[in-house]
Amino acid sequence: MANQQHQFQFTGSKLTSEQRYKQIIEAATTKVWLHLDGRTRDIPEDCNWDDLTTAQHEAVLDVLSVEEEWIIDEQDRKECSMFTFDEEDAA
Repeated sequence: MANQQHQFQFTGSKLTSEQRYKQIIEAATTKVWLHLDGRTRDIPEDCNWDDLTTAQHEAVLDVLSVEEEWIIDEQDRKECSMFTFDEEDAA
C-alpha cells in the first residue's frame, strides 16, 4: 500500500474545484480505512475484549476513535462500525 497510487478520471475537460475536492476526499478516506482495516486484520471476528493483546486493544480504540470523529450520529455509527459489541459488553 505504501507505493499505491490513486488514479483520477479525467473527462477531457478541466475538473471543477468541487470535482477535484471530491476526488481528494475519496482518496484520503479510502487510504485511512485501508490502513485501519490492515491494523485490525489479526483481531478474531468473535472475540472477548479481555482476550485481546495490548496492540489489538489499541487498534480497536483507534478505529472507534476515527468512527466517532467521522460518523457523528451514534446510531449510524453503530450500524456501520467495523466492530459489533454485545449489549452486555457495552455496559
